[in-house]
Amino acid sequence: MDVTVLLSLWHQMVTFRRQFLEMKTATDRDLSELKAEQRRLSGSIIVNCSHLNSSVMCLQAQGDLEKMELQERLKDVVALEEKTFLIAA
Repeated sequence: MDVTVLLSLWHQMVTFRRQFLEMKTATDRDLSELKAEQRRLSGSIIVNCSHLNSSVMCLQAQGDLEKMELQERLKDVVALEEKTFLIAA
């Protein structure tokens, strides 16, 4: 083989290797950025789910309190009806 052909092949190989390493570095950097974004989003999702869970529990507690109040009112109405029935009889 001619020396110029070998030198040309060598330069092409060196160029290819440099381009490959640049692409690998860029890919690694992009992957690191994506992983960091995923961690941020994951943390945000966990916080938002926690807030949602707290809100649901608060609403559920309010609903339970309203239910208890309605039950007490119903007992009062039934007791009043019983008194009215006894007085009418």
